[in-house]
Amino acid sequence: MRLQLADWFASVGPTPDKIRITISLLFYLFMYCILLSTQFLRTWIMPPLHLLAYSTLLGTELYQTFFMTKVTFQALPRKVFVNLQMTVFLVYFYGQTLLLLLVALTIPPRGVRSLIDSKTSMIIFAVAEITALLNILIYGPRTQALMCEREDLGMYCRARFRWYRLTTRSNPPREKKKYHGQVYRD
Repeated sequence: MRLQLADWFASVGPTPDKIRITISLLFYLFMYCILLSTQFLRTWIMPPLHLLAYSTLLGTELYQTFFMTKVTFQALPRKVFVNLQMTVFLVYFYGQTLLLLLVALTIPPRGVRSLIDSKTSMIIFAVAEITALLNILIYGPRTQALMCEREDLGMYCRARFRWYRLTTRSNPPREKKKYHGQVYRD
């Protein structure tokens, strides 16, 4: 049984909490009505959001690729650098995936409809999103497992990453070094 707003107030009387809840509900209803107007979304929300998401995506990719990796590789000891990269790349891959999705959803002038109308843009965004998902699901964990094995960070990786506990191999150190020597010589 649903209570009407007047019945709700009359049940015990207006208390400060009920007044605050009612005002906030009316405010959210008003904001919902404003945001539902497609003209408002198209002209005031989507273009700035698109520019913000695109510039953030581009900036993080450039910073991670050209500055952070090079500077930290030169400045930090190898094991510290590997630990930092394992942490940063996980956040970077998730951010890349979410920002690509946000950029695709807010393409001007009509958002998703603009993306669907342009087959070229849809293919480009699909390829970018698929590669970002592959980075999260396949290549990221494999790369981190190789870094853990190569740098003998087994205890650190077992404590930190659940997937490493599930994929750990019990190879003697000589076989690991021999395997990595073959991989990196080619």
